Amino acid sequence: MVESLLEIVKFGLGNVNDCHVPGHTNWGKVLNLASMHGVAAIALDGIQRCIDENIPINIDLQTKLEWIGITTQQEAEYKRQEKVIATLAKFYQQHDIRMMVLKGWGLSYS
Repeated sequence: MVESLLEIVKFGLGNVNDCHVPGHTNWGKVLNLASMHGVAAIALDGIQRCIDENIPINIDLQTKLEWIGITTQQEAEYKRQEKVIATLAKFYQQHDIRMMVLKGWGLSYS
C-alpha cells in the first residue's frame, strides 16, 4: 500500500520515468493514505499519467471518481485558506504590523 502510493506520487511529480504498481493494490486504502498525508492530488496526477502512458494500473472507476472528489475538496479548501491569509495580511499591512510566515501554507510558495 505505501509502496504503491510512493510509486504514483513519484510518477505524478515527474521524478521518475516509469511506474511499477502491483496489480493487487487496494486503491481504497491507498486513497485513504494519500488523503491522510495530503498528497491525494499529486497521486491522482500519477494515476492519470499512468493511464495516459498506457502503464497498467488496476484502479476501478468508482475509486477514481472518489479520488477526484477528494482532490477537488482539498483544492477548494486550499483556495479558501489562501483568501483568509490574504485578508489577514492586508489587515496587518493596514495597521503597520509586519507579517512573517514561519511554517505552513506560505512556505509552499518559497
